Amino acid sequence: MAELRDVTEADYNLFFDILKENAEWVRRKGHPAWLEEHLINVKEYYKNKKSCLKICYVEDKPAGTVIFDETDFDIWGPAGLDGKAVYVHKLCVREPFMKKGLSLELLDKARKYAAENGKEYLRLDCQSFNLKVKGIYLAFGFQLVGSKDFGNYKASLLEMKI
Repeated sequence: MAELRDVTEADYNLFFDILKENAEWVRRKGHPAWLEEHLINVKEYYKNKKSCLKICYVEDKPAGTVIFDETDFDIWGPAGLDGKAVYVHKLCVREPFMKKGLSLELLDKARKYAAENGKEYLRLDCQSFNLKVKGIYLAFGFQLVGSKDFGNYKASLLEMKI
């Protein structure tokens, strides 16, 4: 069973090291992944919002990351400020922990977090071409509610009613 821990100052860099490690794994598989510049921007954005950042531990070993945020104007526009949702970002699982249901467990924890915080929706985005990841989200209960084209990033917008 996975345990989510809030990121502290002491493990802030570990959070981003896990994201970089995951991005490198994705690139080795031949797919586009988060670029170093993007991760630097994310790191800067969240430096004063560390409580949104979570490290997932399995048997006391860091196994993945996830962000639970309450706003997302950049991707969702005005809906991202409506106060009705928790936005899931940077959900990733380290390679030794893959294919063990950890992604679904993290999504379930996100759903519970949203419910506990009185939100109506859980929202996330993923790369439109990534049918495998999108399929996981749809099978979990998300609905495709839109898309956005940012030039270098084509996003599918997914939402789940809590």
